[in-house]
Amino acid sequence: EGDQNITSHKTQLIVPRNHSIDIQVPGFKWARDISLDKIGKHFIELIPRSPFVQAKARADWRLKNALNILAEVNSVNGGRRLSIMSPFEVVNKTDHSIFIAVHPDPRHLPQGDSLEPTQNDSQENASGIINGLEKLAPEGSYNVPYL
Repeated sequence: EGDQNITSHKTQLIVPRNHSIDIQVPGFKWARDISLDKIGKHFIELIPRSPFVQAKARADWRLKNALNILAEVNSVNGGRRLSIMSPFEVVNKTDHSIFIAVHPDPRHLPQGDSLEPTQNDSQENASGIINGLEKLAPEGSYNVPYL
């Protein structure tokens, strides 16, 4: 009882680091704390900034499900790489190339010659875009952008 020999030990706690990032897609609120520690693909919910669009998304589960982005985390040279993309993908299942026209304004109507690819392939750039149209080869895929 009285005099006890009490020793104190310092224990080193190893606190796991939480690698996360915040992103914002224009027109939507910030998506917070996207984990970079979890390797693989997962969906991130996008919440519209507009209360009107939020109400529409709450009322229709299909619209709410469409308001997601696909995030893929990979390990690259000891670091992490986050790729985000639309969950909507067009796959060309035909035997010939097709052209996709995408514009951020839903009221935009392509006019005249811009709909027809030119005979001169020199106007095709490295990403397959000809006259503002995305060229998609057979069995090729294209992720539809949000913007």
